[in-house]
Amino acid sequence: MAHKGNHTTETFFYRYPRISFKKGTMLIGADENPTGIFFIEKGFVKQYVVSPKGEVLMLTIFRPGAFIPLTWGLNKTINTSTFESLTEVVIYRAPKEDVVSFLKNNPDILFDRTQRLLLGISGLLERMQTIVLDSAYDRVVRVLIYFGKTFGPTLPFPLPHKEIAAWTGLARETVSLQIEKLVRQGKIQYSGRHLLIKKGFV
Repeated sequence: MAHKGNHTTETFFYRYPRISFKKGTMLIGADENPTGIFFIEKGFVKQYVVSPKGEVLMLTIFRPGAFIPLTWGLNKTINTSTFESLTEVVIYRAPKEDVVSFLKNNPDILFDRTQRLLLGISGLLERMQTIVLDSAYDRVVRVLIYFGKTFGPTLPFPLPHKEIAAWTGLARETVSLQIEKLVRQGKIQYSGRHLLIKKGFV
């Protein structure tokens, strides 16, 4: 299917099926062949891997405007991770071949996608360094700073200690101790299940 270069991302995707997912729904499973490329219109999607022992490692969170899984679409990479809705999510699903054609015909949008992808890789490399070299306290601090810079001081979704553990490679009990320390220091607080990162911490 051919697309003119002046088509916007929304104009392109809005011609395809619109699908809604409840929070906690698996959009794409590990080692599963995706049914197309998803454009996130609303909500947040987390990507993670699970070890043979059942340990979870978070990779990234996709926001509205993201294409998933783009590496599978462009590089024919086998998908080995799980994509799950972190909140209620609305997506548009287009065939991989159509999306690839659209990006080839719209180099400005392809450049934007490449920038987003490189930023994500940069953040992932920084997290790998943190997990290997930093103390438990610093690991938790760095993850919270990342969330604060990315989503603002009040996170739009719950962030339980188990989830922070999956981001930092720490045990949940260890994360709980660091969170208690940060609360005592006045750097963060909770409003119900939602985390508020205090001004000046990020």
